[in-house]
Amino acid sequence: MSNVHIHLHVSNLDASRAFYERFFGAEPVKVKPGYVKFLPTFAPINLALSAGEAGAGKTVDHLGFQVESRDAVVALLERAKGSGLEVREEMDTSCC
Repeated sequence: MSNVHIHLHVSNLDASRAFYERFFGAEPVKVKPGYVKFLPTFAPINLALSAGEAGAGKTVDHLGFQVESRDAVVALLERAKGSGLEVREEMDTSCC
């Protein structure tokens, strides 16, 4: 499984959750206080929503890729380095 990961801050988590439940036709796969995550079956996306503003009117917390293995992370990292992109490595971390 490979997904594009999008984490957004929303001003009204209940309304945003209701919108995405209707849009995706599915309940969130994870619910915690101030947080929900969706993994819709029709698209390769991991959408996380957190309550509150990210600051200065920004709603995007972070973007990333969800992959199945450490080897896939290393391959993507090497591809980025090989193309001359500046990268910041954060290995041995877990998200969400």
